[in-house]
Amino acid sequence: MKKKLLVCGIRFGQFYLEAIQKSEQFELAGILTNGSERSVTCAGLYGVKVYTGMEQLPDDIDMACVVIKTGAFGGQGTTVAKRLMEIGVPVLLEQPIHYQELLECYKTAQQSRVCFRVGNLYDHLPSVAKFTAAAEHIMKYQQPLYVNIDLATQVAYPLAFVLTKLFPKKKRWKVKEKAAGNAPFSLLLLEIGDIPVTIRAQNQVDAVTSDNYMHLFFAITAGFGSGTLALTDIHGAVTWRERMTIPDNMWIPRDLTEDAPINMQSDSIRVLSSGQAGSYQTILTKVWPEAIHRDIEILAEWTENIRARKDMNFCNTITLQAAANWQVLTQAFGYPVVCENTDREYFDIEKVITEEYKTLSMQERYEKLSVDDVRKSVVMLDQACLLSILSEFQKKGVFLPASRWITEQEILVKMDPQTGSDFIIKRWLMALNKHHFIKKEGDSYRYIRNTVAESSVSDVWQKAGVLWSDRLGPPSTADYFYQNALNLRGLLDGTVSANSLLFPEGRDDIANELYSKTLIAWYMNQTIAKTISNYMETNSNVSILEAGAGTGATTEAVFEWLRQQGQDEKPAEYCFTDLSSFFLNEAKAKYGHYDYFDMAVLDLENKADMGKIPSESFDIIVAAGVLNNIKNINTCLALLKQKLKRNGIFMISEATDESLQMLISQVFMMEAAEDSRRISETTFMSGKQWEDVFHKSGLQVLHCYPPSEHKLSWLGQQVFILRKE
Repeated sequence: MKKKLLVCGIRFGQFYLEAIQKSEQFELAGILTNGSERSVTCAGLYGVKVYTGMEQLPDDIDMACVVIKTGAFGGQGTTVAKRLMEIGVPVLLEQPIHYQELLECYKTAQQSRVCFRVGNLYDHLPSVAKFTAAAEHIMKYQQPLYVNIDLATQVAYPLAFVLTKLFPKKKRWKVKEKAAGNAPFSLLLLEIGDIPVTIRAQNQVDAVTSDNYMHLFFAITAGFGSGTLALTDIHGAVTWRERMTIPDNMWIPRDLTEDAPINMQSDSIRVLSSGQAGSYQTILTKVWPEAIHRDIEILAEWTENIRARKDMNFCNTITLQAAANWQVLTQAFGYPVVCENTDREYFDIEKVITEEYKTLSMQERYEKLSVDDVRKSVVMLDQACLLSILSEFQKKGVFLPASRWITEQEILVKMDPQTGSDFIIKRWLMALNKHHFIKKEGDSYRYIRNTVAESSVSDVWQKAGVLWSDRLGPPSTADYFYQNALNLRGLLDGTVSANSLLFPEGRDDIANELYSKTLIAWYMNQTIAKTISNYMETNSNVSILEAGAGTGATTEAVFEWLRQQGQDEKPAEYCFTDLSSFFLNEAKAKYGHYDYFDMAVLDLENKADMGKIPSESFDIIVAAGVLNNIKNINTCLALLKQKLKRNGIFMISEATDESLQMLISQVFMMEAAEDSRRISETTFMSGKQWEDVFHKSGLQVLHCYPPSEHKLSWLGQQVFILRKE
């Protein structure tokens, strides 16, 4: 049975509310506040009652979390905690708390026979816990020679707790010297026992919200005879740096190359933990509530299990000692300086990282990018697309007001798309529903988020552009998607042509970069080119058909690869086909000097056109990014398969997910499908649908690139290498 918890205070208490609501062990019993309008709204969000006095509390409360300023800061937190304990409720009281008040709380807890604990989420943060554990282990063998600390004084209490926990036997904290220094930092020299401690402290607060001018939380470096252990931030990395000792050799570089001592062969800097910070969104919505939940768990363990009381007694001793040590620090720092106009000057550090990518080749970018880099870029670009789609709906009054249910037919009437574009609206609705922007019940939809501001949409697009440009694609491709987002209304009603955005003023530079210089396009084209090259190593007189070659991005990759491998004269035939004579003329100008190069107008959906190609006439067929544009892929694939020689290979590169970027751009060049996509109500085949089509067509899948665990799999596109059975 879940324990019922009361939360007192809602400012920082909202983190406690979030931790409890997500818990499988605890449930909210209510909120004890002063009854303000904000507290009533908060109670409504979490579906609990508001209590404004102790006499109103129910009898079945198991524990209470008091998240109100203590007496030292002019609040009633200590008083509330004591009164709750007096009526038999175990209490978790949020730090900081002065030594004398803490003694009173422990005395009340003992008299009332309940457990009491000071809440301190910092102690449970993974990086802090990792640093503490590593330091304790090292100190079994060596004592620190010094400790250096950077901190904002708002977190001096949790810092004091960490240091007290590390040095429980060194009870004498003595301030040696304090230098005011230049703002924002002042210097404090301290001794913890016989260990010199240097603290560089930012003792400033924001005039409105005190914590909003913190330049940091705290960072600790402990120096030992063998090296230094560092906590870079409460959410950051924990590192060990070996102390360098140059051996007494005559010829150091030469001797070390041939015979280095074992202590010089290990990494000079080891990352013991890379940290778990993520974004501030992640920290505030996940990391902190999880740490708070652990604090609540410990209080519950103390309450339930008498064996845990030994741990409780030790913790209480450390907490008392830490409170006393904290007062040493606060007295030394003095009152913080109140600062006005402390709005954060935002700078996107990704711009610095992007500068490096500009200098790299496609291969170097591919090697450098991590899976997290790709994931962040895709998530941000997807978010931008979804917000643009949602904004377009809201401009037409759809999902306004948010609580109103609206049918699909009503939405179509309001959106009034160009004839034949209804399917695009339906795809948008499916995407918003999938990503939890709207809720669907039957044939009706309801919006479940806040109204989208135009400024927020453009901000997300700007961030997406920074993450995308020069990493996953050139800036022109990110701008292409953004231009489509800006023109969704025109694309829907037919006043803007999708072709004019992809080929502005008849230029093909954007299309060429989209199909050749985005990282996923480059990867897929390289995969196709390498596969053809490998096939030609063991087969002679190879004939190749490229169906729907378009801008020739794949053709270019194949010819360049063959040239580099010295195979550019080996093909018996390379037949470049497309529906557009414009692309054919461009290809002829580039590759017409090759004797084996041929080209033809080919409509993949026209049986008469397809019938002009003899059966079993090609060893290799390439279809790069063309089949999802076909109304019926099954029929087209069956016709193409007939043109493939026995044991020939078929290479297809396609989207395998409902690409949100395509849903605001090239979807306007497509028509509703007549194959399995019609049943699934999707514009692009899923990986499973492709597998089913291949099986029915008698094509055996040899390989899929990139594989599911690959970093580029986040981009939702694949190359299928198939063999005719």
